Amino acid sequence: MKNGYLKSAIVFIIIASGFGCGNVTGPTNPTPTVQSVYAGQWAGTTSEGFPISFSVSGNAITYLEIDMLKSVGGAPAERYTLFSAEPATISGDGFKIDVFLTPKTENLIGIGTPVSCSFASAAAAEGMAGSNTGISWKAERK
Repeated sequence: MKNGYLKSAIVFIIIASGFGCGNVTGPTNPTPTVQSVYAGQWAGTTSEGFPISFSVSGNAITYLEIDMLKSVGGAPAERYTLFSAEPATISGDGFKIDVFLTPKTENLIGIGTPVSCSFASAAAAEGMAGSNTGISWKAERK
């Protein structure tokens, strides 16, 4: 009988001391991911008064569309819709993506314009569009 009590006492001491359980510190709060912070649909307006919208999934911009005035081949500036061709990765608190020109009446392929973004918060973003034009924009998550 004494051996049974002794074995039980040793097992109890081992379990109570946490032996073999590693470093148990209790539950931790996970660090928010880019997806949980910026994911969703965003919409706003450029300094020209035209719309900008983009979608965030995971840590990537999956689609971006922006309207702006653009002169093609020396012609007078017209309103065009520029759209992203490929996803862009969010790095830190922003992204940079190339968008391509499609006039509302015909398609022009291969003329790209950079769009940059800085997320001011999980609900607000702002940036610039165009390499020489300096069109600013602001957007909010819907």
